[in-house]
Amino acid sequence: MGGNAPSTLRWLAGVAPDARGVTTRAALVAFLARLPRYVVMVLALALVGRQVERRFFRGSLFRSVIAWVYGLRAHSHGVRKVDTVMVPTRDGEELATTVMMPTSIDAGKPAAAPLPSVVIRTPYNRFFAAFFAERFAERGYVVVLQDTRGRFESSGTFESLYYEARDGTDTLRWIAQQPWSGGPDDARVAMWGISYLAYAQYAAVAGLEAAHASAPGGRDPGLPRLTAIVPIFGASSCFRTVFGDDTYSLEMMTRWLHLTHFIGGEGMAHPRARARATPLQVAYVATLYRFAQESAVARSNMKPSLTDMHEEAFGRRELLVPMNADRSSKFWQDRDVCSTVHRSPPAHVMSGWHDIFLRCTLHDFERLQHARSTSADGDELAAEPADLGRKHHSRAYLTIGPWHHFESLHMHVFPHLLRESFDFLDWHMRGREAPNRKPVRLFVMDGCVSEGEWREFDAWPPPSKHARMFLHPGGVLSRRAPPGGGAGRDAASAPSAVTYDPHDPTPSVGGTRFHARDPACVDHRGLEARPDVLTFTTAPFEEDVEVIGRVRLDLYLRFVGGTSADYVGRLLDVHPDGRSMNVCEGIVRVSGGAGVDAVGGVDGRGEAVRRVEVDMWATAARFRRGHRMRLHVCCGAHPRWQRNCGSLSGDKDHDTELLLGPSDNIELRSTTSFIFHDDARPSALLLPLAGTSMVSRGSVASDLNLAARGHKMQDAVGAFMTAWAASATSPLLEQGRPPRPTPGHWWLHMTLYAAGGPSAAISWGNRACHALHATCDVDWARKYTYVVVASNARAPGFVS
Repeated sequence: MGGNAPSTLRWLAGVAPDARGVTTRAALVAFLARLPRYVVMVLALALVGRQVERRFFRGSLFRSVIAWVYGLRAHSHGVRKVDTVMVPTRDGEELATTVMMPTSIDAGKPAAAPLPSVVIRTPYNRFFAAFFAERFAERGYVVVLQDTRGRFESSGTFESLYYEARDGTDTLRWIAQQPWSGGPDDARVAMWGISYLAYAQYAAVAGLEAAHASAPGGRDPGLPRLTAIVPIFGASSCFRTVFGDDTYSLEMMTRWLHLTHFIGGEGMAHPRARARATPLQVAYVATLYRFAQESAVARSNMKPSLTDMHEEAFGRRELLVPMNADRSSKFWQDRDVCSTVHRSPPAHVMSGWHDIFLRCTLHDFERLQHARSTSADGDELAAEPADLGRKHHSRAYLTIGPWHHFESLHMHVFPHLLRESFDFLDWHMRGREAPNRKPVRLFVMDGCVSEGEWREFDAWPPPSKHARMFLHPGGVLSRRAPPGGGAGRDAASAPSAVTYDPHDPTPSVGGTRFHARDPACVDHRGLEARPDVLTFTTAPFEEDVEVIGRVRLDLYLRFVGGTSADYVGRLLDVHPDGRSMNVCEGIVRVSGGAGVDAVGGVDGRGEAVRRVEVDMWATAARFRRGHRMRLHVCCGAHPRWQRNCGSLSGDKDHDTELLLGPSDNIELRSTTSFIFHDDARPSALLLPLAGTSMVSRGSVASDLNLAARGHKMQDAVGAFMTAWAASATSPLLEQGRPPRPTPGHWWLHMTLYAAGGPSAAISWGNRACHALHATCDVDWARKYTYVVVASNARAPGFVS
């Protein structure tokens, strides 16, 4: 290539405008050198992709390499691809479909025996899902890979979630008519997919139910039975993911709408690129699109008005998805298929602890877990799988790993998902041996940096002991109850205060974000340095503590300055080196005049105190010995959740109208919140403990510190007693012998008696006894505590 390079290429390459003699080749090399290496690789593959694909990627050698790298069983079939088949729908649209099958099968002739089929329906272009589909086809499945309505080569208009029930049913009807399927009565059809593709499976179940219900006799003879489904990183209802506890999932929706609008949607400039993926489009998605999406999120997320956000991100004020936070609205009722989840065939549900759909995924699994074994017409949903007598046979399997949403496609995660899928489908579709595992397999995170171990259980949630970790003044988190409170308290026991400014909203860091590059578990020390984040921390643990199940935060609060406020609860694991790593979190929105709980009473100023529960989702995490547990309480996590402007009323119609209007009409108000932590309003973290004790090294020291802050003698000494029972004696009890009373113990009991008399000693002794019993689970330890406390309090009548 000779001659001077064109001006545009010179600019991309960073060549000075006045530089002379820069050839096109030199400018191109300089431009490529400025790009990340992976981008250069994608561009190179895009240029030669078709030739490489024809000569290598379709070959047996390539499939063998993939099986070895992914740890899969060796493939047993070559793959024939039939592309493109247009599947008709009931309303005259056509769905672009690729059919992949073993080369030993003639697509136009009946098979000797019905072949098991796997349906994958995607709005993200079936070209990108072909790699997944081939892994099934080379193992003997016929794969029906389809673009959903209005996407790429499929006709019609794309309306997110809306047509998946009817189009999924029409696709199943089409499969039953194919010669290789065996017809409606003998067809064995499963569905598989990740994210939106998981929702499409639940929607197809709902579509089947509706079709049978409307058919004469309660059964449509043209429809096959759905044998199994494998929904991965998805859910049957997206409402709680989009509007979690009355807040709007801003970042996720902006990114997802940007993806569907500009890639295969109305925002794509070239009709050919919209209709069919080309190597050029692959390069575009991998390079330019990521930067365009980041720019759209950055430009739009600080706009208070949703229409202004759309104008910044998409160049249009009309919303791509209606902003309706009412689950009973027609928009969400038409798309919510959770009511038929219990009708699903055997299902293997997979997700990650940091996935955006996790909460809804667990709700779906609980429905599946208790599902009946027959469909609406009384016929069994699938042929009997082999080995029904197996100890851990179950119609519903659950697998949750230490992953976030986009890790489902990462090299260290996707092979695991494939192996689990093959084992489950081979069992139900081909009569092979059931997987050698229990129904529930969870990854217990260790330090929350994707280290830990897999653990198996019989059901979700696993058995646990629920414990309360109380919030205390001074940022203390402890199992002992908070001190006495009420009007006239001293300053040291006042509620904790935090001020939230919507002009500088508390940011989201890590967690369940819809972001391809950012890790889910990150160090939060930078966030904790902000004045709008309250932290409550335990002393270092004496032994490992495991939390497996749902986590809740019970808050007693009031706020001033605004008419609404959000409250975020976040659980973290604090390492000995100071790193503060997030485990799980949740948010709830509270509006003025709503949610007043009579239990909360009033504060010292006579103002109502609310009791609010924050659903912090679920986790499986081990807090190592020497680590500490920390709780964040703040009023925002932006842009994960849309910032609260502080002027919402709680009336959904009014607030929706306000948020859809101009930004200038939305007032931004700062809010100051007061978090209460006394015996009358005991804010607490509710944890499911998996067979562990919670012993902290610093319990006694922190309790003595309470006395130094001016608390009553009963509070300080009683807390001391609880700490002593929970920590000082437990190592002796674990050795199988009762602790020997020491002068310190006698002094403690005598102080109890002097401070509050026999009744106080009995009361605090009873608390200590329960703490001791819960920690060590030893009956004689409980009795021993009674004897010691009763003898020193001179109260022989002391009883439980």
